[in-house]
Amino acid sequence: MKSRQTGKRTLRTIDKDSFTVKELTETFQEIIGVSDRSTAILVAALIDSALSDLIEAELLTSLGEEDAIKPLYERDGALSTFFSKIHLGYAMSLYDDKVRDDLEVIRRVRNSFSHVRRSINFNTPEIVEECRKLRTMNDHTHEVYKIFDREGRYDFDELTNRSRFVLTGLSIWLHLMVHAAATHKKFLEAMKAVIENFQAQRKGQISIKSQQ
Repeated sequence: MKSRQTGKRTLRTIDKDSFTVKELTETFQEIIGVSDRSTAILVAALIDSALSDLIEAELLTSLGEEDAIKPLYERDGALSTFFSKIHLGYAMSLYDDKVRDDLEVIRRVRNSFSHVRRSINFNTPEIVEECRKLRTMNDHTHEVYKIFDREGRYDFDELTNRSRFVLTGLSIWLHLMVHAAATHKKFLEAMKAVIENFQAQRKGQISIKSQQ
């Protein structure tokens, strides 16, 4: 995969490069094997990046100028925070209210794990209450559910809170990635190998080409 950045990578740019398949596989393994706190932060980070890609893909299709988008990532810009990306994407009709609301749950849970000083996990009552609000993966007719599991194998109500969070987060992440790749050619080749690798791991059947 080609990197979006040129020159030496720094702490400020380390998250600007595109994932390689190997790096993404390692991230999935990390999500599964680390603490609840780290899992929440990692899943949210994947989604945050995918939101940027999808919104940028849509704007590039409309504007055709990358330079016009760069200021949106600066301080106080429309793409500078997870919150702003969630609501900008919804305002642009890139996803429905269920996805928006699930993204907000993921953001709030991520913030709690990032900032709460006491020991918390996915069984902490306040976290449990938030995870109960997740909706997309409890609706077998929703496009986010379908893109992750076309056979209806998951009973969302029987999953642990951690599994609900991870399954919803990775399903939305895949949904955003596929649509970014289908929206603008800049993201197609860079994301195709990653998407296909992830789908192969989940035994998915989604074709990127069919969505172009």
